[in-house]
Amino acid sequence: LTITGGVSASEEVDGLVPGTYYVKETDATNKAVTMDTDAHEVVVKANKSGDAVEEDGIATITNTTKTTQISVKKVFVNADNTNTWPANATVKVELLQNGTKIDEAILTSAADNKTWSGLEVKDQETGATYTYTVKETDTTNVPDHYATTVKSVTGGYEITNSEQTGSLKIVKKVTVDDKETEGALADGPYTFNVYTDTT
Repeated sequence: LTITGGVSASEEVDGLVPGTYYVKETDATNKAVTMDTDAHEVVVKANKSGDAVEEDGIATITNTTKTTQISVKKVFVNADNTNTWPANATVKVELLQNGTKIDEAILTSAADNKTWSGLEVKDQETGATYTYTVKETDTTNVPDHYATTVKSVTGGYEITNSEQTGSLKIVKKVTVDDKETEGALADGPYTFNVYTDTT
């Protein structure tokens, strides 16, 4: 016996001899639910007269929608190998279901991770499995020289903002007899200081 339908559906089995029967669900693999594998006892009694049933033999089989949860963790990796968040930084992340935004969260500190629970595993109509992803969409007070990467981890995603660094080259030139020279210089070594400002 196969029952098809939406959220709630039913089917009757006629011509049963009065007695005790057991109903058990055996296949729901293409549905977005967790199958009820218990055997349900049903007592069937004979019709009292005509269509009047003395007691309906009804077995209620309840399926639970399969759900999952997705977590997102935000990490900053600074040039000095610390994980301190920039002062007053906020990060907006979006939760996507098959590429479509279904929710968002604002993170403000390393302890402010987000977990979305009760997410349906499959489409109720088609049985197709959903794909959940996250992405960072906006930041406040995060310097432009942080690069963003997203990686899948157990139970969700980790978004990392890594501070990018550059380099400078100091070239010392000395003029000797009106000619500039580089390389081996007399009277060395020479000492330089590098500042972030001139104050």
